[in-house]
Amino acid sequence: MRRRPIAFMFWGMQTQWPTMGRHLLTLAPFKDSIGKSAAILSDRGVDLMEIVTSADASVFDDIVHMSTSITAMQIALVDTLAAYDIIPDVIMGISLGELGSAYADGCLSREEALVSSYWWAKCVQDINPPRGKLAIVGEAR
Repeated sequence: MRRRPIAFMFWGMQTQWPTMGRHLLTLAPFKDSIGKSAAILSDRGVDLMEIVTSADASVFDDIVHMSTSITAMQIALVDTLAAYDIIPDVIMGISLGELGSAYADGCLSREEALVSSYWWAKCVQDINPPRGKLAIVGEAR
């Protein structure tokens, strides 16, 4: 029987929810990856462990927390799946998910992906753009 291709799809903002990583921290590869990312982000004042384990959804009101935690979770998922020999044949990313995608493909290191995520969010936070709307329209079939 032929193996079906494996695809990783990385989404962007608004894909987080409180405690999304809490149970995954029981997996050693996931916990190790989050720890490595937390060390990188701590230099920038981001407490990744608090964000990943917080039950309070308001932790994501801070765009830096939202952005960096999504990127760190994506990296940790890639690392965890790789530890179980699950390697993608296809990698796709949209918006912030392009950083997770670039990490999965080996184009960006952990630090490059996390620092890019941090500075993207920091710039958005600092310029404080007016709130807008996004519409995604699909083709009717």
